[in-house]
Amino acid sequence: MKVLIVEDDPLHRSYLHEAVRSALPECEQVLEADNGGAGEKLARENKSAHVVMDLQMSARNGIEAARTIWKERPDTRILFWSNYADEAYVRGVSASCRRARPMVMC
Repeated sequence: MKVLIVEDDPLHRSYLHEAVRSALPECEQVLEADNGGAGEKLARENKSAHVVMDLQMSARNGIEAARTIWKERPDTRILFWSNYADEAYVRGVSASCRRARPMVMC
């Protein structure tokens, strides 16, 4: 299994990397991207089936990137992650994205 982490904050990206490695020891490879556009490219190149995606990134947000990834690979599973403490905000943002079931991690 490969997991792609798309997170623009280096500290959070590192934390997610370690969390994935710890929770999924069977994971062969953890790929990292620092924005939505780079995440789309890595997902395409590596045929990533599992993605952890930040919702809010400066270059290209998680919703836009998820739409592109799902258009190219509809079976991709994406776990949205956000630092927003306001769950209503997160649900409102992700409601516009098909198949989104946001998980808020504070």
